Amino acid sequence: MINKILRGGALSLALLSISLGACKKDEAASESPKPVPAAETTSTAPVAPAPEPEPAAAPGVKTSDFFYVEVSHAKPKPTDPVRISFPEVRVLSSSINPDNLTAGTVELELSMSKLDSGIPERDSHLASPDFFDVAKFGTARIKVSDVEAKGEKTFSATSEVTVHGVSKSWTVEFTVVERGEDSITIEAEHNFSRLDFGIGKADGASVATDVAAKLRITLPTV
Repeated sequence: MINKILRGGALSLALLSISLGACKKDEAASESPKPVPAAETTSTAPVAPAPEPEPAAAPGVKTSDFFYVEVSHAKPKPTDPVRISFPEVRVLSSSINPDNLTAGTVELELSMSKLDSGIPERDSHLASPDFFDVAKFGTARIKVSDVEAKGEKTFSATSEVTVHGVSKSWTVEFTVVERGEDSITIEAEHNFSRLDFGIGKADGASVATDVAAKLRITLPTV
């Protein structure tokens, strides 16, 4: 009899143990870890540093000089105006006194064969007898004299320009943009007609007659 009771108790304990184990598994399944929100995840990928801003040009630092003309087509195009640069400009003479610019004179020479519009085929056409005829007129000259003060940094001067074998004199205004220990940098702009120098056709040409010349050049001082 006692053995029957013991066996019955043991069986009951075994069933209770199995039931408790099943409950613990159900609780563990229901308490699975919650996913971490995307914002809380930690990335181990390296982050590129933000680019440093470009430093501003220091006062008095000279930028590149230039001389170019701009012209549009007779029938305007979206790419107008066309810029024709003359990167080779020589200072033949300069008698600029930084303390008295009105007494100064300057003579410049441009190499016409170095013209650059950005399209080689167009450069060849511009260099041909149809336009600049650089084989015959390989250089252009600019002589500056009779300088007059118009303001603290603004002046006017007589500019004698020789291009394509033709000379013209104009009164041109220029601005002093930089002063160095032994140099001065000026900028000037002037509008004219290419027909003044007999460049291109008067009628039926593919380009307009109006031309804008723009100059920035550094001149030695005395």
